[in-house]
Amino acid sequence: MNRITLLYLLVLGVILSACRERNTLAHVERMLGKKITLNLNQMIRVDSSTNNTYDSSLYTIVCYYDSAECQTCASDKLYLWNNFMKKWEEQQKLDYIFIFCPSSNSHQYLQTFLEGKNEKKNIYIDTLHIFEKMNPFLPKPAMYHTMLVDNNDWRVKLVGDPRRNKMTENLFCKIIKGNQTEQ
Repeated sequence: MNRITLLYLLVLGVILSACRERNTLAHVERMLGKKITLNLNQMIRVDSSTNNTYDSSLYTIVCYYDSAECQTCASDKLYLWNNFMKKWEEQQKLDYIFIFCPSSNSHQYLQTFLEGKNEKKNIYIDTLHIFEKMNPFLPKPAMYHTMLVDNNDWRVKLVGDPRRNKMTENLFCKIIKGNQTEQ
């Protein structure tokens, strides 16, 4: 009986894993090539950066943190982008936009928290949930909320955080270096 139960759980795990992989691929395929609408002028800018334009770079990484995520936790980890950003900013090929979409009662606290960090990044607070409304194709899971977009047409070229996944990082490098247009 124990072996049968163990075998059953193993088979169930394999099936669930395969379903999750298919789901992930389907979400990514639906997002690729979609145009991202930002409407940054309707959001609160909280960083100390003076860079407002994205004309000088080829691509922009858009990181979106929705109200389901811990906003202060995510903002507290922005520094983890520093090394990655420095590498690509030196080549003037990449910009960054971080969008936080807190619950309605916590945006003032988040704004104060972010301003106190004095980050020099393009950080916005979306109190009206505009980003989500203007981009309804975005899946709910946070793993799909980091994307590389082309600055010419603002279309999604890559989905996923290149700092967390080696395959995503390799695809990211190929796109940025011009070897590939979309994956």
